[in-house]
Amino acid sequence: MKNSKGNATLTGYIKDLETGEPLIGANVFIDNSNLGATADVDGYYRINIKCGTYKIGFKTLGMTTIFKKVNLYSNGNININLSKDMVALKEVVITGSKNNNVKINQLGVEKLSAKEIKELPYATGERDILKASLLLPGVQTVGESSSGINIRGGAADQNLFIFNNVPIFNTSHMLGMFSAFNADLIKDFELYKSSIPIEYGGRISSVFDIRSKQGNRNGFSMKGGISPVTGRLLFEGPLIKDKSSFIIGIRSTYSNWLLHMVENPDISHSNIYFNDITANLNYEINENNQLSLFTYYSIDNYTLVSHVNYNYSNIGSSLNWKHIFNKKLYSRTSAVYSNYNFKETNEFLSADKYIYKHQLKYYEINQSFNYAPVPNHELKFGFNSILYQINPGAFNPVDSSNYQEKTFEGEKALESAIYLGDTYDITPKLSVSGGLRYSLYNYLGKKTVFSYLQNEPLSAETVIDSTVYPNFKIIKNYSGLDIRFSLRYLINDYNSIKLGYSHNNQYIFMLTNTISISPTDRWKLCDPFSKPIVGEQYNLGYYRNLDKNKYDVSFEIYYKENKNVSDYKNGADLVQNQYIERDILSGNGRNYGFEFMIKKNTGKLTGWLNYFYSKSEFRFKGNTDEETINQGNYYPSNYDKPHNINIVANYRNLRRVSISANFVYSTGRPYTGATYLIFFG
Repeated sequence: MKNSKGNATLTGYIKDLETGEPLIGANVFIDNSNLGATADVDGYYRINIKCGTYKIGFKTLGMTTIFKKVNLYSNGNININLSKDMVALKEVVITGSKNNNVKINQLGVEKLSAKEIKELPYATGERDILKASLLLPGVQTVGESSSGINIRGGAADQNLFIFNNVPIFNTSHMLGMFSAFNADLIKDFELYKSSIPIEYGGRISSVFDIRSKQGNRNGFSMKGGISPVTGRLLFEGPLIKDKSSFIIGIRSTYSNWLLHMVENPDISHSNIYFNDITANLNYEINENNQLSLFTYYSIDNYTLVSHVNYNYSNIGSSLNWKHIFNKKLYSRTSAVYSNYNFKETNEFLSADKYIYKHQLKYYEINQSFNYAPVPNHELKFGFNSILYQINPGAFNPVDSSNYQEKTFEGEKALESAIYLGDTYDITPKLSVSGGLRYSLYNYLGKKTVFSYLQNEPLSAETVIDSTVYPNFKIIKNYSGLDIRFSLRYLINDYNSIKLGYSHNNQYIFMLTNTISISPTDRWKLCDPFSKPIVGEQYNLGYYRNLDKNKYDVSFEIYYKENKNVSDYKNGADLVQNQYIERDILSGNGRNYGFEFMIKKNTGKLTGWLNYFYSKSEFRFKGNTDEETINQGNYYPSNYDKPHNINIVANYRNLRRVSISANFVYSTGRPYTGATYLIFFG
């Protein structure tokens, strides 16, 4: 290597030669050194190094690795197009970047690409990223085909699902049989279980960051597929060749023919229908400016025994602009909208027929910056602001029904945050990553707020006054400081140890007293009576690659403490209750466990095995017996499943034929025992 004085920054885009799609997560590395970089969601990379002569490699999953000899005297730009690696068709590679699990700073990060999801077997024949995630360590659900995912013992509403920056508030179709995400459009997704990046906030357990494809920039194409219950179509192509592309995916079900074949009339007289449409439009204005417009729509409609009809939908859109100021600084600007609607039509009792509706609207402005002043520093900073509007709904009679009309007051809140994070390589072996995120939450009118006697249970009997707040008047303020810290010590190229700590605040939660998530559950904002949920997590991990990266081994141990989590009084009505604060209990939770995973990355037989132990407990100790559960002692949560084993195997002997199999084993889930017995004689 020939060195010159000073540093320089090398930037560029890494794309697929055939389609022009950006290669998310592609690796840029300096040969025979530990220096490198990773491409972002636009395929953009940036590496800050000393001036000199280098052999630079570019690689990613399933693509041919390219090396370039570069004489670096000042800032420069190299765009790379990678072609598919034909030799790699003889084997399946589970991870896209060897040594990545050893060298990255973060703990508790899982990633699956479209290729990996495609290799997994599914009972319905429909690829599903959420079902695939259940095969990863620390990820659970309360039962087969149920809605809601629990991460390291956390509640399902403590997870943030974002699809191209759009939050999705109901992630399931057909009561959990399918996810709301069309796998044909998914480029990849990352799950953050502990080291959540500083730019994300608002949840204490995890973030599912899902990214769609951008579309083929070089030619038009169409494909489709059918399964026993669904059909799907995908269209993609260029609008302006090499500059702009689009991709549109449509998916729908025709499952009723299966239901009508069942002899049980409760099932054969039911109907289930869903569809979703996803579209992404991208335009590269020039080397320094890119625009994208993403739109998502899904709808579910099902009728149970011709008496009760449920209809719910997700609508979302994001407009995103990436601007590169110079080789060291770039920014992302996003405007996001999301809307979740639910409607129930209940005609079970003809004299009391009713329609119930509720709605959640979400508006966000997000501005982020990425700045790399010197080779061993990378700064992230920015701000965002979210406006929530929740309409808890109304119960309206149908036709000449005797049902009494009920209308509930809506809720509004503004959640704003500013953040700063830094990744600093102290030495080639020691690296730290940390950040602070300060959030300010304003609970807003129009709202009637009751005052209650102090140190007494909230009830109609303890009301002493009420205050009516006008529209957008601040009712209650909360603020919190999120802390993210992780440290990685690289023992050698194949071994590392990591430490992590995080402190997070959450201002929105779900009202549910069922074991699994139901469409009738609704979201609730923190108010003068419900404080923000606060989560603290401690992590320790060991990572090792074996046999020249043929195997990846990881072990993580964690402990989490959660404050202000919710449970409900016996007999609580969470749907038709206008004064919900009277039925909510506030307590603490704790989750702890460990995760072990081994992957086989190359060869005809590939896959992974993981075992994880996960304990999830609650403790509710109030001022009275009415506000106390289990005498104030810890008890297992409804999603406590301590022992879990997942095995995934894929055998590919021919280029076009592969055989896959999964094995899942788990224990736990508490039950409610009988309180008395009745004998007949």
